[in-house]
Amino acid sequence: MSREKFLEIMKNSGHQKLQYQIQTLQKEIEKRTGYGTDSQKLQISRMISRFQSEYKTRWEKAHRMEERFIKDNTNWLKSKVCLPSVTEQLGGRPKISFEESTERMKRQKTKNLRKSTSLPQLVFATQMKLRASGQTDTSKLVGEIVSDPSSAQKYINSYKQSIETKSMSGDDAVALIVDAQLSRHQYNIIRSKAPKIYPSYKIVQEAKKQCYPQPNKIYITETSVHVDLQTILDLTIDRLIITLKDVIHTLSSNELKKLCLISKWGFDGSSGHSSYKQAFYGIEADDSAVFITCIVPLRLQSGSKVVWQNPRPGSTRYCRPLKIAFMKENTRVSIDEKKRMDEQILNLEKSSILLDENTLVIKHNLTFTMIDGTVCNAVTGSTSTQKCYICNAT
Repeated sequence: MSREKFLEIMKNSGHQKLQYQIQTLQKEIEKRTGYGTDSQKLQISRMISRFQSEYKTRWEKAHRMEERFIKDNTNWLKSKVCLPSVTEQLGGRPKISFEESTERMKRQKTKNLRKSTSLPQLVFATQMKLRASGQTDTSKLVGEIVSDPSSAQKYINSYKQSIETKSMSGDDAVALIVDAQLSRHQYNIIRSKAPKIYPSYKIVQEAKKQCYPQPNKIYITETSVHVDLQTILDLTIDRLIITLKDVIHTLSSNELKKLCLISKWGFDGSSGHSSYKQAFYGIEADDSAVFITCIVPLRLQSGSKVVWQNPRPGSTRYCRPLKIAFMKENTRVSIDEKKRMDEQILNLEKSSILLDENTLVIKHNLTFTMIDGTVCNAVTGSTSTQKCYICNAT
């Protein structure tokens, strides 16, 4: 094929840029030669590269003027270029590459190679080929397995474990439900798409129970439910230590002795709720008003070092209810509740948690800050809302 024909193919490509014209030329030549083997494609690519280099040089020399280019390079354009010939394939099943062959065909193609070559030679050749392609680690692995066949099973087991889908723990599932605010129905829908990843809801329920106080520590009456302050703080510390296990291990023995949980607490009432036809034994019982006492952990620290800090101290996310009762908030209720909590704080003991055969002792620091103006007036004895409950100024 003449170079003049090359130029004609490039012009008819419809492209203005030389790069795309050359690509069109290469595809056309490969098509006319029957594509051929990889070595023949390489020859075509090299031939096209030489033509492109010569063409660019001559085109620049002609100052990018087509008439002048043709006039000055007539002999060069009319000279022919030998293309790699492709033996015409006879009828029958088309040949396919080794990679595309079936297992049976691969055995047939390598039959003579396996008969004439020993195993050590095949292994060594495989290692050298892998190294040449940059797969050094794979080459070492092949050598280790052949030198010690018993290690093959270890590698297989290790590989299976690496691709094995790991199931989410119950605690992680609970965290997912809380973060995404999922209902039981929504969680089960998600789990139906990946049952191997998400645990059953029964496991989730068991994990939830670990976050609750023991049933015998919850005191329930007809109109109220409450948990002792010591019980809630011990449970809070226990769950925090489990979550912060990796962080706790980084602390020195001296720092572990100074652990302290700082929390805030308070109470408030809400009234005007809808009254339902719920039967109470007590005459004064009424569910139109609710009074709640709660505590919120703020920070776990060791001296001046912060181990954990509540990311949302103003949110209900970490709120720990101590008491919920059907009663209306008033001065007497506020004073009695403050007195009850002060007694529990006075008798509060340090929390002892067992972590990896080591006992951690954490002290508590509570502040009465979750209050509003009504509660402040009640506990300080201020009878007027126009009187400051701190300095008694009016």
